[in-house]
Amino acid sequence: MTDEERGLTIYSLEDPENPDEIGHWATPSNAQDVSLWGDYAFVADWASGLRIINVLGDPTSPEEVGRFDTPGYATGVFVWEDTVYVADVYTGGVIVIDASDPTNPELIGYYDTPGQALKVGYSDGLIFVAYLTNIGIYRFTDPTRSTTQT
Repeated sequence: MTDEERGLTIYSLEDPENPDEIGHWATPSNAQDVSLWGDYAFVADWASGLRIINVLGDPTSPEEVGRFDTPGYATGVFVWEDTVYVADVYTGGVIVIDASDPTNPELIGYYDTPGQALKVGYSDGLIFVAYLTNIGIYRFTDPTRSTTQT
């Protein structure tokens, strides 16, 4: 879970009725949101953008392995496979990042949304962006990946 003041906190759910804090990583800014994929927690960390933390190598001592500086303030994050969608309020909109190598995330697309992007989600090829007053739905086609039919 994330907390603006504490950063990323890792809990053991071995006993779901009594979660036990087992690890913590203090983010440099204000952690806004987290999405998990594989061994990694992807943290939207306000002014310091996207932070990629290895949480499964040693959950008692999480370690940052990568980062991506967004142009505005990262408020939301959603990961699907090796693609990261970041809601970046004020100047960014939606930023799409290839994290197939979590130590070297790369920009693969962005859309400067008409509203202030606060949260983001992805399903069936569509990106859902929550604003203060409405929701935008966008389609993203990654120009760096080809699809072949057999």
